[in-house]
Amino acid sequence: MKLVHKAENEIDASMIKNYLESEGVTGVVMKTDTSEFHGRYSGTAPYMQRHEIFVPDDQETKARELIEKFEK
Repeated sequence: MKLVHKAENEIDASMIKNYLESEGVTGVVMKTDTSEFHGRYSGTAPYMQRHEIFVPDDQETKARELIEKFEK
C-alpha cells in the first residue's frame, strides 16, 4: 500500500476516497492519531487527527493523477 494523500479532515478524506473508487481505484482511508497523549485518554480531538489515504502499489500513479485533477 502507498500513501497518496493526507487530508485535513474526515470529510475531505471520504470525498477523495469515494472519487477514487468511482474511477476504479481501491482507496482506503486510515485515521492516524497524532495526539501526544495517545493511549492515555480515550478519544482524540478532530484537530489532532490526520486522515491518510492509501492505495495498492500498482494504482499509485493513477490515484495521484486523479487526486490532482480532483483538487483543481
